Amino acid sequence: MQNFSYNQNDGYYYALLHLERRGLQEWGMGVMRTRTLDDPKSWRAWDGSGFNVQFIDPYKNPNADPAEHLCQPVSRDQIQKMHESLSFNTHFNKFLLVGTAGQYDPARGKVVWGFYYSLSDDLINWTPMKLLMEAKQPWDTRTPGEPLIYPSLIDPEDTSRNFEITGQRAYLYYVRWHPYTPANQGLDRDLVRVMIEFD
Repeated sequence: MQNFSYNQNDGYYYALLHLERRGLQEWGMGVMRTRTLDDPKSWRAWDGSGFNVQFIDPYKNPNADPAEHLCQPVSRDQIQKMHESLSFNTHFNKFLLVGTAGQYDPARGKVVWGFYYSLSDDLINWTPMKLLMEAKQPWDTRTPGEPLIYPSLIDPEDTSRNFEITGQRAYLYYVRWHPYTPANQGLDRDLVRVMIEFD
């Protein structure tokens, strides 16, 4: 799950969920919302037609039907599993999602992995993702270089508490993951930032 985003138009706090296929659950990116952050039972997830999915404790409710408590992925063809960084962007006047994904590039004849972005008015319907920068992923052993992970967009001019707002220019932060050695145990990582500007 990533940071919360407050929507002034409806008074809800939203959070994005990374969904993996398990049992009846499908993979993708899910959305949940609440108006009351201090009440865990108030969260409701998207079920494909509305925010109607209530999370339950399967140990306290062993007879509950799992199919009634599934979060449906949104815009899977447009954003895959992107979920890492959500903000409201004043340049586009839309929600802006930044995340890791791979997309086939016919001109290059291969899937290009990297950090992509997508836009939405409602957090359910997203535009086709666009590449911000290529980024080798940890499972890729053929591409030279070090993996780049955990993209996040932060606007230093934003005065909101949780950096919820971005503009035309912002920093793309990510982590460069250095190769595993017995000495570093895979924990040698650098935090990197680059300034980006949207057209």
